[in-house]
Order: sequence, then C-alpha cells, then structure tokens
Amino acid sequence: MPSSLLILFTRYPVPGKAKTRLIPVLGEQGAADLSRDMTEHTLAAVQLHGAGTVEMQVRFTDGDPAAVKNWLGDEVDYVPQGDGDLGSRMERAFRESFGSGYRKVVIIGTDCPELGRGHVDEALVLLEDNPIVLGPSTDGGYYLIGIRSGAPEGLFNAVFRDIPWGTGNVLSETINAVAETGLDLGLLDDLDDVDGPEDLVHWEKAAAAAPKAHRKLTISIVIPTFNEKEWIDSLLERLESVPGVEVIVSDGGSTDGTLEACLAHKIHVVDSQPGRAAQMNRGAEVAHGDILLFLHADTSLPDGFETAIGRAMIREDVVAGAFRFAVDYRSAAMGIVERLANRRSRLGIVFGDQAIFVRAPAFRLAGGFPDQPIMEDYQLMRHLRGQGRVVLLDETAVTSARKWRKKGVFRVTIVNQLVTWLYVLGVGPERLARTYRRLIG
Repeated sequence: MPSSLLILFTRYPVPGKAKTRLIPVLGEQGAADLSRDMTEHTLAAVQLHGAGTVEMQVRFTDGDPAAVKNWLGDEVDYVPQGDGDLGSRMERAFRESFGSGYRKVVIIGTDCPELGRGHVDEALVLLEDNPIVLGPSTDGGYYLIGIRSGAPEGLFNAVFRDIPWGTGNVLSETINAVAETGLDLGLLDDLDDVDGPEDLVHWEKAAAAAPKAHRKLTISIVIPTFNEKEWIDSLLERLESVPGVEVIVSDGGSTDGTLEACLAHKIHVVDSQPGRAAQMNRGAEVAHGDILLFLHADTSLPDGFETAIGRAMIREDVVAGAFRFAVDYRSAAMGIVERLANRRSRLGIVFGDQAIFVRAPAFRLAGGFPDQPIMEDYQLMRHLRGQGRVVLLDETAVTSARKWRKKGVFRVTIVNQLVTWLYVLGVGPERLARTYRRLIG
C-alpha cells in the first residue's frame, strides 16, 4: 500500500446547497453545475500524472456513496465526511487515515481551479521536513493541508479547533496557531479561489485551458411525452438524483396530468407540436449538453448511465450510441426478441427504445430527427453513421413491455420487422404510420 494518501473534500452537487454564494448570479442549478464541474476538474487535474504513487480518497457531504461513485467513477474510494464543522471533519479524516497506516496525508478542496498534481507532490516533499503544510488561497483560506504521522497532539488541537471557518481569517488564524506550537510550517504558493461572483473569471480561465480529454462531457436528456403520467413522476425523480445532467421534457399536448407531474420537479419543460420527432427536436433546441440523450418516458436507464456514456465518447470517432435492449417482462418469446434486437444493434441499427445518445454537434449537422411520423430514429442513425461510429453499450435500458403484452409478442415483432423492411425498400413513412396504427394502434 502507498505510504501517502490524497483526500479530496467535496460536496455532492445538490441544487440549493452547492456554491450558495453564487446562486444569486447562476441560480441554484447553475451553482450546482459549477460545483460539479469544479470537482471533476480538480479530480482530473490531480490524477493527470504520477498515478499509483499516491492513493486517493474522496470524502463527501450531501450524498450517498453509490450516488457519488456513479458520478465520479470507481477509480477511488468514497467516504462520507461525517458530522461536525469543517475542522472536525478534517481532523477525523487525518486521524482515520493515520490509523490505517498512512505516513503522509494531504487534504485538498475543489475551489482553486489552478490546483494540480504538482502542488500535491510539492506538499508531500515538504512534509519530509515539516509536520504540517498549507496551500494558501487568495480569499484568506487554504486549498491544501497536509500532515505527517506522528505529529504532536497539540497540532491537531491548534489547527482544527477554534478556527473561524468560512471567514477570511482561516489562513492567518491557522498560521498563528501553528506558530504557537513551535512547529515548522511548510507553505505552498498562493492560488486564486472561486467563491463569489467576482471570482468566476478564474474558473473560466482554468476551464478553457484544461486538456480536452479530461473535461467530462455534459449530458442533456430529452424526454418526449404525450399522456405519460403513469411513468413520468418516477422517471424524473430518479433522474433528478444524477448530478450534472440536464433534463428536458418536451410535451406534445398531454391532458392526463403529465405536465402537472413534471412541474413538481426541477427540470425544463417545453411545449411542442405533437409527434415524437418534432418533440425531440424541440427539446434539443433548448439543450445545453455536449451529449443529447433521447429517452422514452417508459424506459429506465441503468445505474451509472452517464459514466458509461462518458467512457464511450472518449473516442472522438464515436458520434452516437445506444444501450442494450430489454423489457420489464420475462418470457421465452420476449427473450428471443431481446436477443434479436441486440444482435441487430451491433450492426449500428438502433431504435428509440434503447435510449439513443448522440453528440450535439453531430445531431445538428444531421439536421435532427427527420419530420416524419415513424422510423425517425432509424433515419437519424443512418445519417449519423455517415459521420462516425455508432456504438452499442454493454449496459441495458429497460423499456415497458405494455405494447407486446397488449397486442402479443409475435404480432408486434412481425409488424415491427415488416415496417422496417418496407421502409428500407422505399415505402413512405406516412403510409407506414397508417399501417402501423391499423395493426398495432
């Protein structure tokens, strides 16, 4: 086991709780998004090189380990910070880490976008000759604190008790407290902190300079709805728990209470002309994400879907993809349907029930979904395959089997295949839509 431990202190980005001083200018969601981006930026920056020489841990508030792991990945360990003020939580982290056998422990925050692995490495070197190291931030606090094992008990009492946390005097009070112990203190260079509106320029500068490969792509989920009250509330409740994902409901004139259910959630709702293609295009118009994910209201995404999409999109030749197909009803016949659908999907032929995702620029270059009543997803994917690769993820999206159970597995499967073949042979989508409605409803 490495003798050194790096701990990242962060907050799960819950709107209204994250970056509260920036809410007046960014709004609750915007402030939470910034908190998310800064955490991801810091995590990437300290892992850019020297991987494996220092073990890493994330300690968090306002979330559970599973949610944070889904957000940040499974490369590090996750531990709740626990109760108490900041001093109590940091002291706990140091004591538990030394108890686990680490010789040097460094804690960093996420408020200084210039913070990188070099600062961590320098702190570890300084800990050879100093029992404590601080990285000052320009707002009067510090972005890093490191302590080596065997430090006197009085040091913990000095730097974690009776400090005015949340004020501009944290650094000076801590330096004075260390001086009173008579111990040596190592200091790093000052870094700019992003705390208030006037500090946003520091974040914008650092974000623009960040390596492209280490920026996490943002996802906008577009959900077309028409009388989906049965499904929409539980779907939105789950999606709201995923940090950094924009959710847009594009409604085509629901009359069953779907809109009222949507308004109970912190999402973006837009009105649209009816029709799945028109509704998805309308949602895409207002989306801000790098990736557009088109999700049917009766389809459930797998846990960690955003991480799976991010991994797939690391390759720049990948323009779109989808999840494996499954339904929420088990039978031998449905098992055959699922296997056939996934075999077809490996050839890049995917449909809307599989939660299609696509790079936003590629979607717009393709002209969005074609304005047609059926096979709009198939046609879009044909256009996208001309721009790059379409991938099938190992993870599964589960859609409702209501159509198969109501009309029969054999009937729906045959009609779906028939419509696809006829479309490929050149039969118009309007005529196919009439045929589909007559046979399936």
